[in-house]
This record gives sequence, C-alpha cells and structure tokens, in this order.
Amino acid sequence: MINLRNVTCGYAGQPVLRDVNLTVQSGEMVGLLGPNGSGKTTLLLTLSGVLPPISGEMLLDGAETSALSPAKRARGIASVPQRMGEQPDMEAFSLVLMGRYPYISFLGGYSAEDRDIAAKAMQLTSTAHLAHRSALTLSGGEFQRVLIARALAQQTPCLLLDEATSGLDIARKVEVFRLLHARHAQGTTVISAIHDLNTAALYCERLVFLKQGRIVLDGPVQDVFTEQHLTDIYETRIHIVSHPVTGAPQACLSPLACMPEKHNG
Repeated sequence: MINLRNVTCGYAGQPVLRDVNLTVQSGEMVGLLGPNGSGKTTLLLTLSGVLPPISGEMLLDGAETSALSPAKRARGIASVPQRMGEQPDMEAFSLVLMGRYPYISFLGGYSAEDRDIAAKAMQLTSTAHLAHRSALTLSGGEFQRVLIARALAQQTPCLLLDEATSGLDIARKVEVFRLLHARHAQGTTVISAIHDLNTAALYCERLVFLKQGRIVLDGPVQDVFTEQHLTDIYETRIHIVSHPVTGAPQACLSPLACMPEKHNG
C-alpha cells in the first residue's frame, strides 16, 4: 500500500503539489489525469522516491520511504519515465537487465536467472528482436518499450508509469495496456499518468484527477468520468458516450467547443 499524507512537493523548494492526501491499495490500477502542468509527473516522482516531499510523509507498506535504502525501495517500486534524456550507448538487453540490480549482491554479478527474467520481459513487450541493438539506434517508441521491459524485469509489486505509451502507435499502446491490465489482475499495483482520457477509462478501475497542483477528483471510473466533471476540469465541453464493446464511458469533444461563436449581421 502507498500512502501520502499532507504531502507538498516541488523543485528547489518551490511547491508544485500542495497538501496531497492519497492512498493506493495493493493491487489497484489507478490512472492519473489532468491538464498539462497539473502535477502528474511531480506526483509520480514523489511516489517513486526520486523527489522527496518538502513536507508531509510518504509510506510504502507502512514504512517511511525516506528511511528505505535505494535497493529496498527499488524492490518495491519500478518506474517508467516519460522521457529519459539521451538514449544510452548500450545494448537494449543490457538496459533491461539493469532492472535486476536491486537483487544482486555487492560483489556479485547478474545470474542466469536474472538474464532469463530480462529475456522474458523483452518477450512480453515485443522487444526481444531488439536485444542486441544499441539503444542509440532505437526509435522513440522502441526505446519506450525497452524501458517498460526493464520495469517488468524489476519484478516489483508496484509499477509507476509516466505517459509511458505516448510515443507508441495504437497497436503497441493497446498491447502495453493489456499487459499492464494482466499484471494488475495478478496483484501488481499500477499507477499510470495517462494523457488519453479514453484509454484511462478503458483500462483503469480508479481515476485521480489533478489540477493546479491539487487532487480535485478521485474515485471509480463510473463515478468520476462524467460530462460535468470532465468539462469542469478541462474547461472545454466534453460529452460522454459508452464504448460499443465494454460499455466503459468514453469522452467526445464538442466540435463547437473549439469554434468561435458566429455573429449574425
């Protein structure tokens, strides 16, 4: 379980998120949504332990994360960033294998089991054929799937993803979310910042909306994914329809919302 209590966090002492209270139970699949700049990435960085809170506390299974060693924290939470700066000049398989670092001893190296786990993670993300390619030669979408494979190889009870499918085509996006949903069904906690409202409503069971550095809405998809809530949060007219297969609510923009008013005369 992850628990944030009255957390304020930001950069260089300047708050981005203020007084955040959030509890995520083990095994939940949660989508983080909100307008650009609302604080989704900052929240994920705080959840991962990369960005310590300015005030408040974050607990991982009852333990204050600031008291955990980096290795112990990495055995509990794996992260897939939205971007990773420059792609490293190393084989994709070696990059995925790095997900096993929390489990190796100080003087030990990667075991045959570690290598097998990394190879299976690449198979799950359809990146096995990229194993011996330099990360420098990968497209943005290929590299993103390799990062997802690395997180899977880490074998943590919690996965954090920051718009991890934003660079993928629609087929790969569906493939990744089906994989994440399968992990969720097996008991993994999945917390994902998602730009696409409809993808979030299709695959998540709970949605948390942020706006201007605060959580403004939190609850089951059917309760919070409504025309009024979305229109208020995104400040544009949004209509809701039902998905023809699953019945999940899906958002549609009103074409008039993006058009200037017509004046007679």
